[in-house]
Amino acid sequence: MPRRTAWQLVLVGVLFMSANAILLVWAETKVASGYASLVIAMIPILVALIETALPGGETLNLRGWLGTLLGAVGMFALLWPSLHGSSGERSGDIAGFVILVLAALAFAVGSVLSRRFRFRVDTFAATTWQIGAASVVNLTVAVAGGNFRAAQWTRTGVLSVLYLAVFGSVVGLTAYVYLLKHVPVTKVSTYAFVNPVIAVLIGVAIFHERLAPAELLGMVVSLAAVATVILSRTKAVAVPTDATQEVPIEE
Repeated sequence: MPRRTAWQLVLVGVLFMSANAILLVWAETKVASGYASLVIAMIPILVALIETALPGGETLNLRGWLGTLLGAVGMFALLWPSLHGSSGERSGDIAGFVILVLAALAFAVGSVLSRRFRFRVDTFAATTWQIGAASVVNLTVAVAGGNFRAAQWTRTGVLSVLYLAVFGSVVGLTAYVYLLKHVPVTKVSTYAFVNPVIAVLIGVAIFHERLAPAELLGMVVSLAAVATVILSRTKAVAVPTDATQEVPIEE
């Protein structure tokens, strides 16, 4: 593998799974989880803004922008019950908000770079490099911060970590990297609107939680927003100078 490609994979992996994850975990020590989920849902908006600002970016049309903004409204409605019941002091923490914005920005930049670098390597190889780079950074931060000394290893905690490692990292990131190679990044990033919907539905199915009217409305609006963005058209990026590179088709 060319050295340049290797460093690009490392950079994207650090943005995806180190900067984003570390900042998100840090922010959730300062703000409520529902509030954190709402701010992280800014990722599709940030991706769309970055692509619009960059030369040859995959700019959304009017329908795409409306769908993206509608998704933000849906997230607010979906998370309203948890936001309404949380402490105003915690959810209004300015430091927590700034950290969350940086976390969302890290993932958005990583998504845009991954699309623009056009890795000519297998999806699994790209994911392995990214997870490996992120693991080194995260382990270094954990050791330097003394987190292992304070950790309490329980059976439930270990199973949770294993589940997140397999499905949240390996399966989830592999699917995300694959889509970034074949679908406009402004559409792929709408996954951020779907995650909270799935989380709420899992809570209903496994923990028998009851849905509030606002949550039902938020799910419908969020799914409608994702459909709107996916069905919208994007402006194709400029043709690369390297004729061997993949050229996305305008959708």
